[in-house]
Amino acid sequence: MRQRSSRSNSLDRSSDDLHMFTEAVGQNLQGGQNPFQHSKQVTCQMHPECNVEYICKTERIGLCSKCLYSHYKEGHQIQCIKDMLKNIKSLVEDMESKVITKSKKNKTFLEEHRVKLDEYISNKEHLLQE
Repeated sequence: MRQRSSRSNSLDRSSDDLHMFTEAVGQNLQGGQNPFQHSKQVTCQMHPECNVEYICKTERIGLCSKCLYSHYKEGHQIQCIKDMLKNIKSLVEDMESKVITKSKKNKTFLEEHRVKLDEYISNKEHLLQE
């Protein structure tokens, strides 16, 4: 069985974090708003006076500091939203860099082959004129 690279596993974890963040924080927003387009703090459903600062990965819900302890003591997996978003941002920046690098390599490759193709066509046209 082939093992996956650590980068691939990191991508899977960050992708799961992104989906989890969207799902968990989105539950606390009104009218199905996109959590990434929501400019204000997201408030806790149980404690409307508190902001959601954590994600319970076990239940996939947003938590405030008051909810945190009850989920933690039940053995749930908890992650700070700021840390989760830093990981997602880092992954997106890394992917963007790789796409730009690959795009530049592809452009160079195409330009080199375009020159070779133009030379080939020119040579063939010259031979046909003779």
